[in-house]
Parts: sequence; structure tokens; C-alpha cells
Amino acid sequence: MSPAIQLSLITETAPDDRVFRKVFQRLVFFLFILLVVSHMDRINIAFAALTMNKDLGLSAAAFGMSVTVFYAAYALFEIPSNLMLAKVGARLWIARIMITWGLASAATMLAVGTWSLYGIRAVVGMAEAGFLPGILLYLTYWFPRTCRARANALFIMGIPATIAIASTLSGLILQMDGVFGVAGWRWLFLLEGLPAVILGICCLFYLVDGPAHANWLTKDEKREIASRLEHDRTLEENALTKRSTLSQLGSRNVVLLCAAYFGLITSLNANSTWVPQIVQSVAHGASTSSSACSRPCRRSSLSR
Repeated sequence: MSPAIQLSLITETAPDDRVFRKVFQRLVFFLFILLVVSHMDRINIAFAALTMNKDLGLSAAAFGMSVTVFYAAYALFEIPSNLMLAKVGARLWIARIMITWGLASAATMLAVGTWSLYGIRAVVGMAEAGFLPGILLYLTYWFPRTCRARANALFIMGIPATIAIASTLSGLILQMDGVFGVAGWRWLFLLEGLPAVILGICCLFYLVDGPAHANWLTKDEKREIASRLEHDRTLEENALTKRSTLSQLGSRNVVLLCAAYFGLITSLNANSTWVPQIVQSVAHGASTSSSACSRPCRRSSLSR
């Protein structure tokens, strides 16, 4: 990178951040809610396992495989999903992802054994694939690099927020065991899957593919966003060496970042998947809602 470009990157200031504050308020909080619902549908199987494993006759290994099947399908369809987002438009594709994963997640309540659970969780992984990276790509359509880190940071905060919310909510839903003759874990998948369907339908009316299609922006605001994004593209084209996709994937920085992220996600997913069952096994006599919420509660018919 030349000294002139480095100086430009350091000294550049935003001519009108009011536009991006407006976009931030319009989009980021809504996308934050989408991520909360997404992550809740991803980890709710950990809370359902408190009673589901016994009902379906699942061993610890079989339950672990159901989680693996989800992530294998998710990883397999991640890149194709993002390519489709760029092809058909973010509004339609994000809505499609949410509606199909919500329906698939809710359908987990229909599992009757090991193999049906595997099949449904694979479909959930396929349906949800591309959501998180798709949203991160979508944010690049709206925010220049000087604003994008803040937008990304608030969006990603949906993951720890979900963990704080999901345990209590799942514990309360599990107490519905026996309502209308339906097991609590089946209610859990249904009630936590349907919000994704509703929000997916909302996406069709609330989101747009990019600033040029936003009727809530003035012409001047659209020009401001387009100008800032084009300026970023010019700087990046001048600063980056042209490389093939394969060489970029094999670059030292990409490999190191992948390794660091792999370690982070592996530990976080192991924690969110197994902690409810660990708490249940350690706290002998505790109800399943206590194991999910990690707080004292009345022993209920959920206890097995």
C-alpha cells in the first residue's frame, strides 16, 4: 500500500454521518432481532434434550450426532446460499432463509426417533445456511468501512443476547409439558420456530435490496451513500493486489483467522450444546426447567 493511500485511510472523515445514523436505526436493530431468533433456533435443541433424549431413546452420542448433522449441512450450503443472495437480491433471499428455517425448526417437534431427528436437523441446517454471512454482506451494501464496524458489532451482539434470553424462555416453555397432550420439548421447537417465519414475512415488506431501492431515503441521501461506497471501492482497488480466489483462501492471514474462529466457535458451541444436560446431571433432583434456566424453580411434571 502506498504512503498516499495510507494517509487517506487515516485522515478520511465522513462528510455527513447523519445519513448512516438513519440507516443504522432503520436496519441494524431489525437485523439484530433476526440474529437473536436465528441463534435461538440453533441452540434450542440443547434445552429440548433435557426431556427429548429420553422420549426418543437418544444416547449422548446420538444427540451429539444430531448437532453435527445440522452444522455439516449448514457448512455445505453456506457458500451456495451467499451466491444466491447476490443473484436474487438480499430482501427475497433473507426472507426465504428465515421462513424455511423457521418451518424446519418448528418441524423438529415431529421427530419420532433418531433418524427422523437427523433428517429434520439436516434440513434446518440447509435452510439456515448463509444467514449470518449473508447479513454481513448485506451490511456492506449500506455502510462504508468507517461505519461498518459499529454496525457489525451491534449485529453480532445478538449471539450473547440470545444465550441470555434463550435459557429462561426455554425453561418456561418446557413447563408446558402435557398441555394438549404435547410434550414440553415439542412445544419448545414449535414456539421458538414460528417467530422466524413471521419475521421472514416481515422481511419481504421491511427490507430492500440496497440504498437505491429505499423509499425512506431522499435522493441526496442515496447519492451520499453511493459516493461513500464508491470511494471505498476505489481505495480498496488501489490498495489490494489482484489475486485469485484460490490464492486468497490459502493466504496466511485467512488460514490463521479461520483457525482462530474455528477454536472460538468450537468452544462456544460445545458449551451451549451440553451445559443444560451437565447442569441436570450435577443438580440431582432438579427439574428440567431448572436445568434450562439455571435457577431454582418448582419441581414439575417435566422431571423424569
